[in-house]
Amino acid sequence: MQLAITKDVRESRSHHGLKHGDYLRYRTYCTRRLRRIYKTTKFLHGKGKFQKKELEAEDVDVAKKLLIPLVSAERCWAYAAERKQNAEATQKTSATMKHHCARKLKRASQWAQKLSELTKKLGNARTTLEAEAYASYMRGNFLVHLRNNWKQALLNLTRAKVIYEGLSRSSETAENQIVFKQQIEEIEPVVRFCSYNLQGVGEDSDGAIDAAMLFQDDVKISELLESVQGTAASSAFQPVQQLEWWGTHVPVNSTALQIEIGRVTCLLEANESLMQMDANAMRNHYSELSNALKDAKNMVDSDIRNSFDDRDEQRKQDLKVLHKTLQGMLLETAVQKAEQDVVLLGKELWEENTRTKRHAKLELIRAKNEDAIKAISELADLGTGKMGEHDNEPLLQFCMAQLAYTRGSRSFYIGKLYEDVRQPLEAYALFERTLDHMKEAQSRGNFPGPKVNMFVLKAQSLATMATQSKLSVHAQWARMEVAKDSEMESKFKGVRLNDAEAAPESKTVDRNLEEFLTANGGRPMPITDFPPRMQTLPIGPIFLDAAMEEIEVPDLSHRFKRAKSSSRLGRLFGW
Repeated sequence: MQLAITKDVRESRSHHGLKHGDYLRYRTYCTRRLRRIYKTTKFLHGKGKFQKKELEAEDVDVAKKLLIPLVSAERCWAYAAERKQNAEATQKTSATMKHHCARKLKRASQWAQKLSELTKKLGNARTTLEAEAYASYMRGNFLVHLRNNWKQALLNLTRAKVIYEGLSRSSETAENQIVFKQQIEEIEPVVRFCSYNLQGVGEDSDGAIDAAMLFQDDVKISELLESVQGTAASSAFQPVQQLEWWGTHVPVNSTALQIEIGRVTCLLEANESLMQMDANAMRNHYSELSNALKDAKNMVDSDIRNSFDDRDEQRKQDLKVLHKTLQGMLLETAVQKAEQDVVLLGKELWEENTRTKRHAKLELIRAKNEDAIKAISELADLGTGKMGEHDNEPLLQFCMAQLAYTRGSRSFYIGKLYEDVRQPLEAYALFERTLDHMKEAQSRGNFPGPKVNMFVLKAQSLATMATQSKLSVHAQWARMEVAKDSEMESKFKGVRLNDAEAAPESKTVDRNLEEFLTANGGRPMPITDFPPRMQTLPIGPIFLDAAMEEIEVPDLSHRFKRAKSSSRLGRLFGW
């Protein structure tokens, strides 16, 4: 039987409350789901009165029955997490709450162990390994809560981590790899916490867990893990002893690294058939390639950390060059992925009918181009010798040409945005800028390698699109100018300079008092115009005294009567 345990758990937690930390919602969901499973599999506990019924291997006739211990374990784990969250929120931690959480975590561990026992008898290799990793993780969580056996908790958590790492490396799809890596990222902080507490009690956390101790109690799990990894490696990828990238030949000494690099090489060879893939398959391919490069880079990082005591300087240097090469390949893949996303979004752009959706697509295209420009800049730093090596001229030429092309693509799609909002002058200038970038890209597109022909073709294609769009916005601008002239002409069409050409006055009662008109049999005559018409009135001329500032005014102070002066004492006594 086959059951994707880890994927089911991750999706259930994400979709039913744990994305927002709502353990109560997730627990009630597990209760409802468990009831549905009981009914659909007809594994009921009597009618009316409850009769306990144990799930044995003989009762499991469909894979869906394996969900019973899995969902039961999740329900108990969610209940314990809910009680702990409530205690932290209210800041009231009691011994009763701690014991209740411990009982629920112990029960979750027991349900997970029950699932592991059933899959060992009924499940395939991958399902058995996932169940064993899940059971070890639940057991480790229970021991961490007890805080009295850090070594055993670290052993269980490390066991789960090792199994998940093996399953991640042997996964055939990028989606499964992401699921297992998310589980590993969730385990790692708890492992570090256990190591810290082991150091606090005086034990060496590095030497506390030996690789032989992980599976000494269960040889079958160790054999299954080796067989799954060996089968995936031998069936899909061939070891590669030397990696070549932009004229750099790097030896690969480790056997595990050779297999991982073989996986990368196999995915790189599939790039030639990208044009035959649909959009989803293309995105999945680039995601899988990026994950493979990250896995290989992490393995090289681990070898570099472990080679500090190694006296072989050549091996250390080879590892550093290999690390730099994988980093460059990862950046190059990011550039290719962003460029391919721009092409796919550009095709979807012309299918949108509403302006809002088109603008959203154009904004997403602009963000993708910005990501590509950032990755190209980092890739150019690798080629300029900043990492301690000599300059890589072919790589630098490629980066400069690709940078010009990406900037041209950004200008082109921003110009399409201005064209869509009817701003032809700005769009015209951006399309001109795109053509300048394409000329620069074509002039720099003489780098050695098989990619030069494809690069020249896509640069010519973008230049053709920019030329067509430039002519289109020029025609749009001409139409807008003609429309402006027509609108202005229509506005002044009713203007008259002579009174003779003025429109005839309407017939009203106040202007026809000598006539007798009745309203019988026709429309009544209006009494007067309202609002009344404006009439011109003659006014006197306006004289502006503009010469006053130029006239010198004579002094007339001698003609004014002077006031008699008096003293203060005279004013006081009236003199």
